[in-house]
Amino acid sequence: MRADPVIQADAPRLDGSLPEQTFAALVDQLRPRGRESAPDLVSLLAVSHAVFHGRSASSAARMRAYAMAAFHDTGLPDQALPYIVEVLETSFHPNLVAAAARAVRGMAAPDARLADYLIRSIYNIWQNDQPVTFETYDVKWPLTSFSTALLEVLDTLAWLGPQARHVIPELDTLSSNFSKRFSPRVRAAIVRCIETLRPSAAESPKACCCGSAPLIDSRAVTSGKDLDIASVELEDQDGRKFEWHQFFKGKPSVLAFFYTTCMNPRKCALTIYNLVSIHQRVSDAGLDDQVRIAAITYDPQRDTPAVLRQYGESKGVRFGADCKMMRVSNQFDGVIEAFELGVNYIGNQVNDHRVELYLLDCDGKITHTFLRLQADPEKVITELARLARVSLLKRACSDE
Repeated sequence: MRADPVIQADAPRLDGSLPEQTFAALVDQLRPRGRESAPDLVSLLAVSHAVFHGRSASSAARMRAYAMAAFHDTGLPDQALPYIVEVLETSFHPNLVAAAARAVRGMAAPDARLADYLIRSIYNIWQNDQPVTFETYDVKWPLTSFSTALLEVLDTLAWLGPQARHVIPELDTLSSNFSKRFSPRVRAAIVRCIETLRPSAAESPKACCCGSAPLIDSRAVTSGKDLDIASVELEDQDGRKFEWHQFFKGKPSVLAFFYTTCMNPRKCALTIYNLVSIHQRVSDAGLDDQVRIAAITYDPQRDTPAVLRQYGESKGVRFGADCKMMRVSNQFDGVIEAFELGVNYIGNQVNDHRVELYLLDCDGKITHTFLRLQADPEKVITELARLARVSLLKRACSDE
């Protein structure tokens, strides 16, 4: 059950007009209140929160990082974990990665499954490691005491303890092959981390079963969600226009959101490559004419039909009647609301967004969401096949 919010009704408006320093002061008020403040802090992690509207990507990232780092002191609730994992998986921003790693140490007990995500974060930011501090928001340079994103990640890996020893080979590789690329402090931290993770001879060797087991996974929408956007106009990569219901009804669909100028290779580009893989597996499963594949841009103004076609072809998309890239030139706000998309803008430019993929049944209702992390194609295909069987059964019943 959600605790009563700590943020009071007479607090400053949490929107894009709020000064960053006031936002930081609010986080500082929440920090000493422990788990009581968790609901309010969790709400500040969403990229779509109104407080980030109209801000630059760097300002929004810095603000989110400050809120995220507070979980080191308050304790990390389960509701915050998907945001933490998302940052470790996809972010190239040192402040955010450092904050996420620091927040993990607020967990009630170490969970070794996080080790894989922490290792991925090293490869995301190792060439952009920066000094960080979360003692105050208004940082005065030069810092007299500071950490770095890599140091925070390595401290957290060590905190996970010997149960996370399956990542030792990765750390050995970093230490032996790339040692000269790290500062002396980071090199020493890698060595300490390896020694901490390595179990002592007195310990009986237990197989680590954590491996790549996900901490957050797809979510089934058991009742199916009606989308009140049937008449929204879509335009595909060839400039053809049609209404939403004309494509997203009649067959189950897999739908991803992206935009072509996204600079994060862990997000949009990987989303489309993932969609290409799903399409290939759809074909291999003999479901080509039974399901639809779609990708809709977050940036309909810049992503014209010609741009969508060129981008899709560069990623190996096989366009056809049941496989399209599309834009919503009008009423995209309605689509954002219907899908509760995790996207933020500065003006009409995408500021930040989460990874988002949805499965819709033959009636156009959402049945499954894959949010924040890239979807496992096997799980998507399994669910698509089930939806295709249900769709065929409905058709057969209606023909009788």
